[in-house]
Order: sequence, then C-alpha cells, then structure tokens
Amino acid sequence: MIGERPNARSVGFDLDGVVFKPGSGDLIEGVIETVRQAVDQRGFLNVWIVSRCDKRQRPRSLARLERVDFYERTGLMHDHVIFVDTLAQKAEACRQLGIRDFVDDSPEALIAMKASVDGLFFFKTPGRGEQLFRQFMHALSGVMIIHRPEQLVPYLVTSD
Repeated sequence: MIGERPNARSVGFDLDGVVFKPGSGDLIEGVIETVRQAVDQRGFLNVWIVSRCDKRQRPRSLARLERVDFYERTGLMHDHVIFVDTLAQKAEACRQLGIRDFVDDSPEALIAMKASVDGLFFFKTPGRGEQLFRQFMHALSGVMIIHRPEQLVPYLVTSD
C-alpha cells in the first residue's frame, strides 16, 4: 500500500513546543511541511505524536490539531497521537511503538528517552530553549540540536 514503509525508522514529535508554540494554538512555522516530509519519507505508519499532556487538556490538544487541519495537511494518522502523564511513560510509549527518532523541546524528556530512542533531536527555541539547554547541556551529549523544524528534513531520509 502506498505510504507504508514497514522497514523505515519510526519518528515521533512532541506536541506543545514542537508542533504548537508553547501555550498557544499557533503552529510553529515549518512544522506542517516537516511532518509531511516525515510521512512521505518514513511512511504514514511510522510517524507519531507522543506528548505528555494533562488529561483535562487532551481534548483541547486534539481540537487544535483538527482546527488547523493537521491530519489532512501532513498525512499523520488520527490514531498516531498518543498522550501520556509522565516522562517515563513517554519513553516507554516510544519504546513500545518502535520510535527510533524523536523531536522534543524538553531536555528532560530527551534525557528520559536516551535508553530507548536512538536519534534524539532537541528543538531549541529562542528564550526558554536557551535556558534549558544551558541547564541540561551536560546530559545532552549525542542529542542533535535543531532551531527550526525544516532542519530535521535531511535526517528523515533513511534506508533502514
């Protein structure tokens, strides 16, 4: 079936801070195209959103995705949005889903995933991202730092 790539590496994205600007319903510039590229390169079965999100906020987060036509514009499957309560659950969800690359704006999340995810990408945003980077830089060795979603695109092309 077109779009299936069972042998491709799965990739995951955080929601708040990677897809949406923190605390708002505004998309981060370039994220639609980047997730679309992930779906095109990795296959629709291999692209996920895994987000730590309060149970009360989950319906609002899903509504934000619908409101911006995220699924239609990117090709992400509706059932490929996973919410968890803790960073440990986020790391475990990635392990269970076979996610091998993950993009997050939280150094703490990436640190929690180090044992289960091969390719970690810190989305370093102006302001908050700089502070977090300085605070956790000692634990972020091996983590690729990106400043814009489109910087991920070269890493989406993979043969395994």
